[in-house]
Amino acid sequence: MKNFIRKQSVMDILLVLLCGMLLCYMGFVNAFPLMYPDCGTYILSGFTLKVPVDRPIFYGLFVRHISLQTSLWLVIWTQGILLALVVFYYFKYLSGTRLFRFYYLLCIAFLTFFTPASFNVSQLIPDIFAPVSILALGLLLFAGNMKKRDVVVTTVILVYALAVHNSHLFINVLLLLVFTIIFLIRRFRRELEVFSLKLKKLAFAWIVIIFTLFMVCSVHAGLGGGFSYARGSHVFVMARLLEMGILDEYLHDNCDKKHYKLCEYKDKIPWNFLWDFNNSPLYKYGDGWTLPQVKEEYNAIIWDIMTTPKYGHLFLVKSAESTVKQFFNFCAGDAPAQLDDSPSHIVIAQHYPACMREFKVSAQHSNLLNLFIAAEIQKFVFQVCLFLCLALLFFPSLGGKYNWIILFMLAGMLANAFFCGTFSTVLPRYQTRVMWLMVVPLVLIMANREMLVPTVKRLFRKDSLDNG
Repeated sequence: MKNFIRKQSVMDILLVLLCGMLLCYMGFVNAFPLMYPDCGTYILSGFTLKVPVDRPIFYGLFVRHISLQTSLWLVIWTQGILLALVVFYYFKYLSGTRLFRFYYLLCIAFLTFFTPASFNVSQLIPDIFAPVSILALGLLLFAGNMKKRDVVVTTVILVYALAVHNSHLFINVLLLLVFTIIFLIRRFRRELEVFSLKLKKLAFAWIVIIFTLFMVCSVHAGLGGGFSYARGSHVFVMARLLEMGILDEYLHDNCDKKHYKLCEYKDKIPWNFLWDFNNSPLYKYGDGWTLPQVKEEYNAIIWDIMTTPKYGHLFLVKSAESTVKQFFNFCAGDAPAQLDDSPSHIVIAQHYPACMREFKVSAQHSNLLNLFIAAEIQKFVFQVCLFLCLALLFFPSLGGKYNWIILFMLAGMLANAFFCGTFSTVLPRYQTRVMWLMVVPLVLIMANREMLVPTVKRLFRKDSLDNG
């Protein structure tokens, strides 16, 4: 029996490694890990150990060390393994069937070929860690009788997934807050306790999030970036208020009474507030991301907007609009061509010269990566999965206890849409990273009811009879 357990554990490890490799499929199609304009900033931060003003340093460190400063393929394979492992735990602890490995493989294959999951895994930015963080948090809340080893592994994955991007921590805080409130309602608490969610699990999840916040701030402080999680949050919020049309209205109403420096540019603030280095007032007095007086002024404006009923009401309306737009705004993947003068090209040439030949022959570098058919397939998959999830929620007897997993995934997608749409911008890339989360509970329900198994058995029995 012990030998069988050891053999099965080895087989499970190999299965996860294989699935992690499969999830890198889009990287293989491209013939190189997929790049994005932000890749240069991430890679550079890992090598220079300088904390960027607009994001944590942890993904840069991840790329530097996981790649062994040699191969960027190791980075996306590791990303694939982390996703594959978290999904494996879902089927191991929540499917309720000994045949969970079959459904796990089915789920991974479906995610790879019919959703953007493989694209996210294969791209050298931390987008894949958004769904990984949501999945890991769900495991800590809902998985019963997890081995201590698996709890530790899941916790470590969650901490790192929260640390690599500003949005991930806030999305999970919002998600955990919602389920904490639900748990406090007696009627729902009884159902959740049956499904293994206990007060101590909620408390543990809050401790993990608070620990991550202090860990990131401490590392940033140690590297000279100040004891801060997101130094540029005030700039992002100001840019979003401008896009919503709220900042223009506020400045028009208040510049006669409140003499902000920004008032000097109230009639000529460019649309690209963040990155228009020549015209944006953010750069008129130096680097506005780091200047204390700019931060103080922007925070004062933001506070005044949020606490004034006229603008606060408008912000709530615009936030609701942005959340809905972001929820349904996704694509097969955002992979702009990375030409010879792009930041990605420059940084790879500097830190990964051995990868340059592969980079230059990739489909993305030549602008030959066509995702049109994939986008249409994935839109159809999203619509079908959303319909099935909503149908299961409206008819609880069909989904049973798994309705809580469905609700958790949908809440995670909504939290992602709310945070990104409200405080950053409405961008297809943001929702692309989480829109496939609905697939996991749907396949879990199939596994619990052992659907498809009789059909597969009949097919194999027929093949064996035909060969005989």
